[in-house]
Amino acid sequence: MASPSNQPVIQEEENVHVGDPDSRGRAITPWAWVPTVNFAQGLQYAVVIQLILLVFFTMGLPLGITLFWVGLLQLPWTLKPLWSPLVDRYWTKRSWTIWMQGLVALCFVGIGFSLLVPGQINVFGNELPTFFFFSLIFLFLMAFAAATHDIACDGFYMLGLSEKKQAFYVGVRSTAFRAALIFATGILLWFAGIVQKHTGLEPQVAEVRVVVTDEGVPPMEEQMTGFQGPGSEQAVIFDPPIVLAAPDQATTLTVRLAQPPEQGRELVVILAHDDGDPGITINREDTRMVFTSENWSTGQTARISVDHRIREETSTSFRATSGNIPFSWMVVMLLCAGMFATFFFYHQFSMPVPSADVIFTEHKPMILIPIFWLLVTVGTPLLFFFLSFRIMGMAAPFFQEMFYPNGTMTDLDEKGFNFFFSAARYIILILVGAALVKAPGISQLLLSMFRTTSRLSQIGFASVFETFFMKKGMAITLGFLLTFRLGEAQLAQVKNPFLIDAAANGGVAMTLSQLAFSNTFVYLLMLTIGGLLGGFIIAGYGLKKVIWYMVAAMHLPNLLYIWIAVADFDPMLTSDLFWINVVIGIESFGYGFGFAAYLMIMIMSAAGPYKTAHYALCTGFMALGFMIPGMWSGYLAELVGYPTFFGLVMLFTIPGILFIPFLSIDPTFGMKKKAANEEASEQPAK
Repeated sequence: MASPSNQPVIQEEENVHVGDPDSRGRAITPWAWVPTVNFAQGLQYAVVIQLILLVFFTMGLPLGITLFWVGLLQLPWTLKPLWSPLVDRYWTKRSWTIWMQGLVALCFVGIGFSLLVPGQINVFGNELPTFFFFSLIFLFLMAFAAATHDIACDGFYMLGLSEKKQAFYVGVRSTAFRAALIFATGILLWFAGIVQKHTGLEPQVAEVRVVVTDEGVPPMEEQMTGFQGPGSEQAVIFDPPIVLAAPDQATTLTVRLAQPPEQGRELVVILAHDDGDPGITINREDTRMVFTSENWSTGQTARISVDHRIREETSTSFRATSGNIPFSWMVVMLLCAGMFATFFFYHQFSMPVPSADVIFTEHKPMILIPIFWLLVTVGTPLLFFFLSFRIMGMAAPFFQEMFYPNGTMTDLDEKGFNFFFSAARYIILILVGAALVKAPGISQLLLSMFRTTSRLSQIGFASVFETFFMKKGMAITLGFLLTFRLGEAQLAQVKNPFLIDAAANGGVAMTLSQLAFSNTFVYLLMLTIGGLLGGFIIAGYGLKKVIWYMVAAMHLPNLLYIWIAVADFDPMLTSDLFWINVVIGIESFGYGFGFAAYLMIMIMSAAGPYKTAHYALCTGFMALGFMIPGMWSGYLAELVGYPTFFGLVMLFTIPGILFIPFLSIDPTFGMKKKAANEEASEQPAK
């Protein structure tokens, strides 16, 4: 009989659904916190980067200024590698994660109530809506909290789970994050539309009757039958409520208000087909009317067309709705605040306390010291940029007088001047900054300051940055990372405003509910399928063989938006809405498929020592390459119009493509091991 010591030890299979005992003796299943933590991570990102754009745009802010500031909100995600060592060194990852969720909840409350603040405020010589100014304060605070939350929860995931469980739950993390995107750009958008529909003014209905007689259409006096004058409360009024028309004849509906809106407020009235003969249609450009205290009583006209094929008496009704837009978005923000408050209290109990999640106390300075040096490192170039930008901006009147000596600027002239003058300021600042860095003595001084900051902060980030930028071919790689999404970033920022913008402005005039459906069931679904297929193709053939196909798949579908912009699509018609969603689906599939190549370039660039930190730096440059073109995209779209803008998007794809031939990509990079071995065996011996 074999002795017990000689018997083989059978290791029990690890159960991925049962948590490891933490420092408090609790074994909490990862299902209790992995989905919710990553859902919170995705939700705060989607609201700041995507949803808030639609909030400001539907509240009447110009597209240019909206996209500029929303683009700037991405700055914390760009810079987060700089303060990630602080999160590593001070406090535990669990504490950072939970308390950032509490801070985000408070920021949502602040944003919600800020949206109801009336009036204008002067900021650096610019008149801005007061709600916009105060909302931005809370949004920037929330963006920094959200970026810090990203750092902490990513670190906690690795500390709270074994390697096998990390591999198992990576799909759960991704699914929870995408579910948050669906919730923010789909469910919350749909909910805002529902609140708008059931708040504000009572919906009113007008009727258009087609009369088929030899005598023609009765005079207007007979059409006024049943007209109700304005009451003591605010209301939308059809004047008249019943209109008679003949086949193949255009007629009009006049809409006005019973009382003026509050000073400085806009009241938006949406006209839509309610019931009846589809051959009687409303002009797409007249479906959205904006009333102010100046034009409330004069009325706005909606043009009605009657199909010439109508041969008998029929009728159609049109409904006017005017939702309370600021209130609807406030409700959405308070709903998000409630969710994050729930996350804050729930994760106090559901997140484990891993023994590895400890505070580094040895030789740790006061937290104010590294924060101070971090502010010096980040704040100095930002302060230089801001002051230079403002000083150069003071010269704008001089150049306006030079180019327009008579002071006669059309609206297009003003938009063009502002866009090109702002672009010139960016270019000049970049060139001046590059010249200063390369100037003899200054580069050595900056490098010395950087190393001193790293040493005094006791974070030790200098070696991480130096080894990253000294890698072979890094200049080409950074050029690719910064320019490859130059066109796609602008399309991504302008696309949703284009889809909901009024037809009179060149938009598609989709409702919030229609856009919510497209974002939920079309865009994110096809994006996921494209991303999965892209990863599968790379694993089978290697990145080098397929990169050009993936680039084409990412950029060519953008041409379809030119078609949507120039054609007369009406989202109220089922067939047109179908084709609009087809375009959205093709574009999102191509983007997901091609973006897989972009991610693989970042993984390739992060190889070597400090792999995690270097990948974080790559994601920072990725965010910067998305942020900067997104900031100017709104001004460009306002200047040239949607069709030309989408054409320029295609031209902006060229710089990133030019870097691809110079990327050094191993033929087997990205392949599965078996496929890579087969590929290597087929390579000729050198």
